[in-house]
Amino acid sequence: MLLRSFIIAALAGLSIAVPTPTQQDLVDKHFKDKLDQHSQQSAHLEGRDECAIYEPYWVGVEWPSFDEFDPALAEIFRYRQQQSVNLGSWFVAEKWMVPSIFKCAAGLQASELDIARGWNGMQNARQVLEKHWDTFVTEDDFRWLSEIGINTVRIPIGYWGVGNQFLWGTDFDGLGEVYGGQWARIRRAVYWASQYNIGVLLDLHGAPGSANGQHISGTSDTRIGLFADEFNLQRTQDVLVYLTEQFTYVNNIVGIQLINEPAYGTDWLEAYYDRWLGAMRSVPGAEDLPLYIHDAFDLGRYAGYIAGRSDFVVEDHHSYFVYTDEDAHTPAWLHGQHVNGPVRMGLEKESTVARRNLVIGEWSCALTAESLANEDDPANSRWWFCSSEEAVYRNVSAGYYFWSYKTEDCDQNPNWCFLRSVGDALPATFSAFGPDKPPHINAQETQNIKSLQLPDINSILGDLSGAFTSWFGLGAATPMYRRDRPEHHGNGYGHDDNDHFDAWYKHNGGVWQTEETQFEDYNSTKPTDEADSESARQAINNGASQVKPMLNKMVDPAAFIASLQSATTPTYQATTYDAGTMSEAAARVRGYSDGFGLARKFAAFNLSKVGFTGQWISTNVGRLIDNDDLLQENIQTYADHFGRGLQDAESRVLDMFW
Repeated sequence: MLLRSFIIAALAGLSIAVPTPTQQDLVDKHFKDKLDQHSQQSAHLEGRDECAIYEPYWVGVEWPSFDEFDPALAEIFRYRQQQSVNLGSWFVAEKWMVPSIFKCAAGLQASELDIARGWNGMQNARQVLEKHWDTFVTEDDFRWLSEIGINTVRIPIGYWGVGNQFLWGTDFDGLGEVYGGQWARIRRAVYWASQYNIGVLLDLHGAPGSANGQHISGTSDTRIGLFADEFNLQRTQDVLVYLTEQFTYVNNIVGIQLINEPAYGTDWLEAYYDRWLGAMRSVPGAEDLPLYIHDAFDLGRYAGYIAGRSDFVVEDHHSYFVYTDEDAHTPAWLHGQHVNGPVRMGLEKESTVARRNLVIGEWSCALTAESLANEDDPANSRWWFCSSEEAVYRNVSAGYYFWSYKTEDCDQNPNWCFLRSVGDALPATFSAFGPDKPPHINAQETQNIKSLQLPDINSILGDLSGAFTSWFGLGAATPMYRRDRPEHHGNGYGHDDNDHFDAWYKHNGGVWQTEETQFEDYNSTKPTDEADSESARQAINNGASQVKPMLNKMVDPAAFIASLQSATTPTYQATTYDAGTMSEAAARVRGYSDGFGLARKFAAFNLSKVGFTGQWISTNVGRLIDNDDLLQENIQTYADHFGRGLQDAESRVLDMFW
């Protein structure tokens, strides 16, 4: 009957509508394709000697050439809110995720080193690993991740894959033949990501000597040999400096992570971090490169460490609910309540201390069987738990990274497989503005965002006796920025956000950084577009030469600044202000304009959002106020109104998609 209807319709010259696949259809198809690919590879090995290489594998990898460095573009990648996933077990293999390549490993068959020493020789081990590197994650995966709104990936790597020059004297000494092709593939991964506007956090997951004694660091002997051995400390530093040299001027590198999950309670860890961070910062151009440190599962301690530094250092915290006896016995519904209550409050507190330089570098949907045992609907309970995690981490930090993208048993692994969980326990799409917002915008929507205009100058100045002081919570997603939200509010936990700013300001010694060397790239990364009040900006920048003569005449600041705008200039009633009030007015206008313009610029880049708000202020205020008498004494006013402008612009963007 259906065929007959089709023929009749065709003969009649009628068109038959073909159903348009939904986003969930595309998710399901991508997942099925990946499962089919894995099944074909597994079937190919059946009935053969598992340790023999029947089909030699050799694929040359081109050395990718990255685009010319663009400071303005790099700023967006580095500072935007991150919705991200780990590409775990790609370059640092973990047996529970990819057991097939451990079948013929040596020794305990538990770590990367066991693979390299197994498979009946280095040539075979190289072929097994290179095939894995070429097939486990492909360019098509980056395309799909971009389509669903993932804007960053964390790529764990080991020192053994960075270059043979780093292997002498280490556990991987003499195994260079196995890993000679990995570095080109790591660079290729960064290049693939760049083609889809995906940022990359390079994570030195495996450091010389091992930072934690676990197989995830590349060895199986449980020895923690990094911190007690100067050779390993220096070799780790050499690798980190090399990574910094190679990637500082790559646009889509969001940062480099020093080491992963160092042993909890390691003495002097901060001293080692200081040493390595200093060496990496000495690389030309790396002064502003984001550098990530793991907190050794001590969130508060390292939030304070971050607060004590003014440079772009980010705390990486990992959040799991399966590894303790208490977690194993806690019902899923209660885990969800904990995430929305104590976990959220703890993260929010420390994120504030660290001026929002916090990411959840690893998390998952994992729950124990016991946690789900008494749930009426286990799948719904997992969804409640996992979606709560996604929302909380998105709102209280500058980004999150799900662990992990895939495993070999993805179809049976809703705990750890991102491919399996998307559209199920996780949203089908992702956005910094919330999962109900589009992961992409079209050319017209981009233009609409670029065309957002600053409000009337009077609404910026307002009552000069008050100030907007909620900027420190900025970066969280909908519904926090509804336009009907009161202008002044606390953070919901009995503290006013102004206290957070004061605490951070004191942590930084009560002074802003004003190093002249940081000013060199400002022309290419100015915080606002030229479309808004460029003449006003120039006048304010000129400080004493243009503004002070006006102060001597006691000109109404609102009328003065508005008269410099190219937009319509309202009529103002003449009022006189002293010099201090005029300085505050200039700081308000400058701060609001910069915040508004920065939010607009980020949103126009495929609906991105500023994530590292506090760091942007810390890095850029010194550049903005250097030798500017009008702003020097009104730093907090500038920061407060920067936040207000940022929030207002993001609210305007939300209105477009609500």
